[in-house]
Amino acid sequence: MDLDREKLFQQFKDNLVFIDDVNLYRATTIAIYLIVVKKAHLSECIRNIANKYKVNSAKLSLYIHEAIPTWFFEARKKAHIKKFTATIYKHDKVEQSASLDIDNKISSLRGLLNKGGTQ
Repeated sequence: MDLDREKLFQQFKDNLVFIDDVNLYRATTIAIYLIVVKKAHLSECIRNIANKYKVNSAKLSLYIHEAIPTWFFEARKKAHIKKFTATIYKHDKVEQSASLDIDNKISSLRGLLNKGGTQ
């Protein structure tokens, strides 16, 4: 899997247009690496790298979106949603039957108390 990510990184890096500003180029390549290989969040990555390399975050975002196609973000989003929905707890029918058992026990205890009270 890591080799696939490295190949994707190289492919997306090759998609970059020529950038005159050296700091902006470095920031863009590092951002692409972090997003593709290290699975960094896009907005956090843009904000942190723009602050570190003192580049305009709008330009950095523009170059990142030019280099990385939208299908990459959509595939990553689908995988995240699939993983997230698999972890949501779903109630079992066992809990419902357990609550019915408790109701039955309570009603039988009431019946016993009522019988004991009449004697």
